[in-house]
Amino acid sequence: MIGKQAKEMVRNYLAYTFLRAGSDKVLKNTIATRIRDSESRIASVDDYTKMTRASFARVLLDVLDPSLIVNTDKKWIDESGLNKDIMTTLRLRYDFKWRDNFAERYFQPDKNLTIGEALYLIEQLNKSGK
Repeated sequence: MIGKQAKEMVRNYLAYTFLRAGSDKVLKNTIATRIRDSESRIASVDDYTKMTRASFARVLLDVLDPSLIVNTDKKWIDESGLNKDIMTTLRLRYDFKWRDNFAERYFQPDKNLTIGEALYLIEQLNKSGK
């Protein structure tokens, strides 16, 4: 998946959450603000750069909830470095894990992201409702 596709997914997800809010004006205002803010946040993503699992998670969390969980807790073997806070936030706040053979032990942040994985990540964050 490339940056342009990632940006479209984020925009579409935000539009979906706006429509799903129904007649809740407070929630719609909150989402409308997120939509406006997201444009400046995702502008730095290059349209033709391949997205990794960590880079897409960073974009998604930056738009949905930029307050990352920072601690020394570690479950995944590769939960360290620049992407540690992203992985910790996904794991603790959203109870996230990939749907593969390595989900219990690895996040694999540098692995190129597929469109299916991006949709799965969005779906899991949406399911958690947080």
